[in-house]
Parts: sequence; structure tokens; C-alpha cells
Amino acid sequence: MRQGLQLAQAAAGRLKVPFLVIDIAKTRQGHWIIIECNDAQESGYATIPPLQLWCNILERVKSSNQDGH
Repeated sequence: MRQGLQLAQAAAGRLKVPFLVIDIAKTRQGHWIIIECNDAQESGYATIPPLQLWCNILERVKSSNQDGH
């Protein structure tokens, strides 16, 4: 998974998009590839009220910090 995230991070660094979604997959040979890149309008988050999304993110971070993750 670390290699897949590194690939996604490298791709994100090349694109000038403020909110980016990158779909990655692992091939049968074990190589990580990028399937597609989308901005927020294509991410599936576009229909969520922004305040609700932000509150959900903050709650997730808060619970992760309490769990030690």
C-alpha cells in the first residue's frame, strides 16, 4: 500500500488541482498503477454539503488521535 500511496503522491504533485481524487490499483504482477485522476466535481463528494463533510473529517481525525492511529 505504501508504494501505491507514493505513486498517488507523485501524481498529485504534478497536477495543479486544489482537491484531487486519484484511483489506484495493484496489477496481478504487483505493480501499482493510476486508473484515473479527478477533481472534486468527479470525486463523489460534490453532492455532500461542505460543512457536513468538514465535520465528518474533523471527527475522524479526532477519533484517530484518541485511538493512537
